[in-house]
Amino acid sequence: TLMGVLNDYKASRYKAWVDSMEALDSMMLQARLDRPLMRRVDRNTGTERAVSVNKNKGKDNFLECNFDHGLLSMFSEVQYWEKFQGEFSIPYVAHDVCNQREKLRVMREHVMLVVRAYNAILDDLSAEERRLFSDHIRKVDKRINQGLQKLTWITKGVIEHYVKDCCAHCEEIHIIVRRFKQGKQKILRECRLMSALLLVRIDKNAIYDECIFESKQAAHRMEIKHSLQRSHQTAQQELRDMFVNFCDGTSEVQREWRELIKEVDKQIEHALRQSVKRSLQELSRAINGDAKSEPQTLFSIKIVLENGRIDYKPTMINLTHVVNIVAKELISTIAVVSRLRETLLANSEEARPIEDEDPGLPSERHQSFYSIISNDEDMLKIVVQIMNGMSSTATELQKYLGYWEKYKPIWEMDKEAYIRRYAKANRSLKNYNDDVTKYKDQQAEIQQEPMSHLINFVQLDCTVLKGHLMAHCQQWQQKLLGLLNQSASQGLDYLHDLFADNSNTLRSPPATLEDLSSNIKILHELQRNSSAIEAKIPPIDDMYATLIKFDVQVAAAELLQLQELRPAWKDFLAMLEESRHALDKSKVNMKRDLEASLDSYSQQVAQLRAKVLIGIPMSQELSPDEAHSIIDEFKQHIGALHHRKSGLEPGLEIFNIEPPDHEELRDTERDLELAEQIWSLAGDWTGLFDRWKKRRFNELEICEMETGAGQFNKKVAKLGRDIKRWSIWEQMRTKITEFMQTLPLIQDLRNPAMRPRHWDSLKNELQREFDETS
Repeated sequence: TLMGVLNDYKASRYKAWVDSMEALDSMMLQARLDRPLMRRVDRNTGTERAVSVNKNKGKDNFLECNFDHGLLSMFSEVQYWEKFQGEFSIPYVAHDVCNQREKLRVMREHVMLVVRAYNAILDDLSAEERRLFSDHIRKVDKRINQGLQKLTWITKGVIEHYVKDCCAHCEEIHIIVRRFKQGKQKILRECRLMSALLLVRIDKNAIYDECIFESKQAAHRMEIKHSLQRSHQTAQQELRDMFVNFCDGTSEVQREWRELIKEVDKQIEHALRQSVKRSLQELSRAINGDAKSEPQTLFSIKIVLENGRIDYKPTMINLTHVVNIVAKELISTIAVVSRLRETLLANSEEARPIEDEDPGLPSERHQSFYSIISNDEDMLKIVVQIMNGMSSTATELQKYLGYWEKYKPIWEMDKEAYIRRYAKANRSLKNYNDDVTKYKDQQAEIQQEPMSHLINFVQLDCTVLKGHLMAHCQQWQQKLLGLLNQSASQGLDYLHDLFADNSNTLRSPPATLEDLSSNIKILHELQRNSSAIEAKIPPIDDMYATLIKFDVQVAAAELLQLQELRPAWKDFLAMLEESRHALDKSKVNMKRDLEASLDSYSQQVAQLRAKVLIGIPMSQELSPDEAHSIIDEFKQHIGALHHRKSGLEPGLEIFNIEPPDHEELRDTERDLELAEQIWSLAGDWTGLFDRWKKRRFNELEICEMETGAGQFNKKVAKLGRDIKRWSIWEQMRTKITEFMQTLPLIQDLRNPAMRPRHWDSLKNELQREFDETS
């Protein structure tokens, strides 16, 4: 049966166990307890290492409870056989040892406290960290070595104290280790924070102006600098706190500490490198785009019209400069992070070169994070990509400017000069209409142009340019319509002034013949040109209709004048007819006055002729000035007669009467002209003769005197054909003839052969004394 089989199996197993126990005696079991409490094992190989007193050996091996596994098996067997409640008896040897089972279990638990505390320290440390904590581990090893070498499971009275002491030391070291690990994790977290920082801030769906972008980036860089400084200071403080536990360490510990600082520097450098690279890539992605996205709309640039040319504001040169500065300043942000070796080891006595550092390599102490990263080839490539994107965009922007060149004549042409030429050319109303319509259509075309245009990362704002161009179109319309309004107003004023002035003139009764003649001329001229005047009215109406068509605000006074123009023209025609009848009546009355004036004029001419024949200066007794005074008086009378004659001419023309032609008046004018000539010659001769008289006798120029006298003689002889009977002429002829006759005598007396005796003989002959040298 099943129970029989089970009983047989239990009996066979019990017999095998008893047989194995019979080979043991009490001394052998006790000997198994006489072994060290713990031993070292290599977890990597799973083999036990020999325990050595040498401190440097086995220091990296974990501890293990060194209780005999056979005894543990026996304890387990006894425990399970006892469960049969006396069915199977326990051998004495086993029973004797099992009586210590609980005591040994407690000892094992105490020993395991040390094992677990010690192994926990090693578990938390890497191989490099164990080298850094070698001094601390060595101190713990000194405490634990008793359990590895001296203390056994049969040692009495000291194991509890030993375990307590070892656990306390292990806990103390483990606290330092945990704090160290927490510090490293905090430093690593700060490095991750540094790595995650973006040194450039580009908000999605945000479009920047030049100054706003630069200022926002500057503010963002300040925030990033503060974040970097905080992370750097945190890392420094954590390392300083760690160093408290290693400051008194051996050279090996100090070396490992420097290696730790170097490793943290590398972590920070890597974090900063990643931050700079990601930031530059972010800026490059916004400007150039990538395989998955188009360039981000980043900047807004206005297209403006300044100084007669279209340009961007800000210009691409300025924008490129801003982006270049932002890229450079982006990298320079990390300059606030210094190397930990410089700050933590600079003033330390332990700040000496690392033994295994290659002396041929440049010392990192002289290369900051900024200098290394800013010269990194990958960073420079990204910066070049950014600048290439700016350059290609600048080229496309320059091409886009050509699109607006079609409107160039609108702003380039000199409006004032063109309007002056336009006014001089006296263009037709159709020209005005066509030109204004052209600029109105261009204004509408410009209005339809898009408000913005996108080129890569730049959004072009065309609002300002469109405003400028439309303003130019409006100026052209205003100037053309202003010129048209001016022409219409001038034409309107001209007609109203023509009606008013001529009406006032023709309605005033003529007081004189001049007034009558003027009014008749005005009337005839207006009647002859009435058709031309009337033809000026429709063009003026058309001009104002065109002005109203183009929504020009015409002055109310002008509109009133326009409404009154045609009624005024009808009134003007009626006035002309009335004036014609009035002037016909005036002509009848003034003809009698004209005939009386002609008779009076003829009498004055005859009277003046008689006075001139009597009073004209012919006598030699008058001086030239007196003669000229008389002649001028007679000329004034002649001028008065001419003035009166000119006053009669309009009336003569009105009545078709031949103007009077008095021969007496012409004879009088001729006589006065001859008198003026002869008396002018007399005065000139007297003056010339007086100059000769005042010269010294021996200084007289005979040739000059002979020539002058000959010229005067010819002029006097020429006048003799008309005034031979005048005494002044006879006197002049005699004086000049006598003078010319004395010239040979004067020439002889000036002969150099004349001696004083000759002059004395001449004085005796003349019976007069004179000075021949005077």
